[in-house]
Amino acid sequence: MTIRRAPSGREPGETTASPDLARRLAELERALANGFPSESTVVAHADDASGRLTIQVSWVRLPVGESGREWRCAVDLVLEPGVLARYAALDTSGRLRVNAHLCDVARRAVDARKPRVEDAAIDCSVSVAVTAQMVDDAARGP
Repeated sequence: MTIRRAPSGREPGETTASPDLARRLAELERALANGFPSESTVVAHADDASGRLTIQVSWVRLPVGESGREWRCAVDLVLEPGVLARYAALDTSGRLRVNAHLCDVARRAVDARKPRVEDAAIDCSVSVAVTAQMVDDAARGP
């Protein structure tokens, strides 16, 4: 797993990342990276203009055998402003439930993207909006 932050891994709208937000961002990145097959790369992008934070998990599933195709996959989880702070404020069990929920939502989004069989390389890139309501609902559990 490779984790890169761009530009600074900070919560949008902040001049510096608080240690807690930076730890929680790293925790969320690890959970997402571990939720997908193959070696994955995670990059976090802060957009100061919109206040959004995007966490991108990408991986390449190499072909198996001569007839296999290479799958290039990426999931962009676009966190609305304040979502990371809301996630960071949760207790450990709440954060674990949110991690599991976001991984599940992201995997389902990738699975729903039915690639065309005739493509030489299969692109399964999707974007998922992560709202405060989604985090709150996941933290409460079933």
